[in-house]
Amino acid sequence: MSRPKAQSVTVDPAPPPEPNERDKAAIAFASARVLARRKRAAIVVVGKASAVQVASPHSDHNGHSRQMLDAFGTASNDFANGALTQLLNAIADKASEAPGQASINAALAVVGGTEPANEVEALLASQMAATHGLAMMMLGRTRRSDLLSQIEAQGGLAVKLLRTFTLQAETLAKLRRGGGQTVRVEHVHVHPGGQAIVGNVATGGGAALKNEDQPHAKPVAALAHAPDAGDAPFNPLRSANPARDPVPVPRHA
Repeated sequence: MSRPKAQSVTVDPAPPPEPNERDKAAIAFASARVLARRKRAAIVVVGKASAVQVASPHSDHNGHSRQMLDAFGTASNDFANGALTQLLNAIADKASEAPGQASINAALAVVGGTEPANEVEALLASQMAATHGLAMMMLGRTRRSDLLSQIEAQGGLAVKLLRTFTLQAETLAKLRRGGGQTVRVEHVHVHPGGQAIVGNVATGGGAALKNEDQPHAKPVAALAHAPDAGDAPFNPLRSANPARDPVPVPRHA
C-alpha cells in the first residue's frame, strides 16, 4: 500500500508594516524633490536585436523630438540622431544586439541631466555616460574574479576609466566657466603695518623665488605681522635730541 503524497502548503508572507512618521516625512521630502526635477527625455524601443528603432513614448511626436534636441543641447536633428546612435553603440554589450530600452533611457538621463548648452557639452556628457558604464562593469568583473592576473587587468582598466571620467567631468566644468580658473582667498587678515606674501616673488631681473626660499618667508597660510603696542612691553630708547620724548621700541626688535 503506497503512502499518500504530502501536500505542499503555501504560506503567504506577512505584509510589510505601514510607514512610520519618519518614513512618511522622508517620502514627502523625496516626492517634492522628484516632482521639482524636470522629466528626462526617454524613448521606446521598437524591434529586436540589430533591427531596433526608437520611437516616442507618447503621441506628441513633435514635442518628443524637441525633448531629444534639448537633451543633446542642439537644434540639429542630424546631430541629435548621430549622437544618439553613437551613444547606443557605446553602451551595447554585444556587437550584434542593440542595448535594451532601460539601458538607453538611463544613458539619456545622464546626458540630459547635465543640461548641455551646446553640441560639445553633449558629446562630453555622452562620453561620461559610456565611460561610467564600462568602469562599473570592470569593477564588477574584478570583484568576481578569482585569478590575480584577471584582478590586476580588470581592476587596472577600471581605475583608468574612473580617472577618465573624472577628467571628463573637470573638462565639462572648465568649458562652462569659460576655460578660466578662479582662485579665491577667504578670511585673510593683515594688521596695520603687516605684509602678506602669496605666490612667487621676483627681485630685480633675477629669477623668481619661492616663498620657502626666502630667508624670512613664512608659509602662504601664515601672514608676516608687524607688532604693535599690544604685542609686547616696550623699553624707551633715548632719542638724539634729549629735549624730545623717548622713542618706544619693542624689546625683541
